[in-house]
Amino acid sequence: MYSAVDQRGTLLREAVGWRPYVTGDIGLIKARAVDDFDHDMFEECGEAWTLWEEHRPVAIFGIAPVDEGVGMFWGVVSDDARGRGVRWIRRRMTFVQRWLMQQMNVYRRLQTTIRLDREYQRFIELLGFQNEGLMRKIAADGGDLWLYSRVD
Repeated sequence: MYSAVDQRGTLLREAVGWRPYVTGDIGLIKARAVDDFDHDMFEECGEAWTLWEEHRPVAIFGIAPVDEGVGMFWGVVSDDARGRGVRWIRRRMTFVQRWLMQQMNVYRRLQTTIRLDREYQRFIELLGFQNEGLMRKIAADGGDLWLYSRVD
């Protein structure tokens, strides 16, 4: 199931600190965005991965099936990982980019929603998602969300 490997056949999650999501990882990450999620969702989220650095999770990403051929990409980045810059993100996102390419064999469309946050917008665009527009007052707290998708 977790077949992401580099050209030499090395498991990428081991090479870059990624491992399959384990129940409870979300409880260890310190991120304000965690409050936006239904915590039970993490236990039924489809395939997901956790990035570990210095013995703690700093990011979790996954895809939850929505409909046939459509998946919802989701992620949480720890507060202390935010603001480290595009170079830091790019080095760690190689795994996520390759994994997403593999998932495009399963899904014809991946989509995600994000808050009005320029840093997250740049990040999701680095992963190949395109902005489809603003969804006004759709968040649980009445806030706006941007809808992004990736179709290959």
